[in-house]
Amino acid sequence: MTLHSPSCPEGMQCNSDEVLLRYLIENEIGLVCTDEEQIKLAIRLGSTPDRIIFSNPIKPSHHVNYARCIGINTLVFDNEDELENIREHHFDSDLLLRIEVEESDHISRRFGAHVDRCDKLLELCIDWGL
Repeated sequence: MTLHSPSCPEGMQCNSDEVLLRYLIENEIGLVCTDEEQIKLAIRLGSTPDRIIFSNPIKPSHHVNYARCIGINTLVFDNEDELENIREHHFDSDLLLRIEVEESDHISRRFGAHVDRCDKLLELCIDWGL
C-alpha cells in the first residue's frame, strides 16, 4: 500500500470509512473536509485542526465560524463570493485557490476558478489583506 504524504490530504467525502480515516490520521495524513459534520468526525477520530483543509465551494458562514473556532486555518476558495465569506468570517486563514481543470469529463469542471479569473481572485486577496 502506498502512503500519501501529509502535504497531499485525502478527501473525506470519498473516503468516509472510519477504519480508513483512523489509519490516515495515525499516519499523519491530512484530510479534506467539506462541512462541519466531516470536520467533527475527523476531530473525533483524532485528527488535529492543522491537518484539516476545509474545502467546499459554498461554505455556510456558520461552518466557516466553526472551523475558525476550533483552529482550522486552511480554507479553499474558487470564486469571489466564497472569498468574501472567508474575509468576513475567517480573515486570518491560509487560503488555497482551487483552479478548474480542463479534463474531458464534466465533473472536473464543476469546481475551481477558470484560469481567466485567477488573477482577479488573487488581486482581491491582496487588496483585502488575505
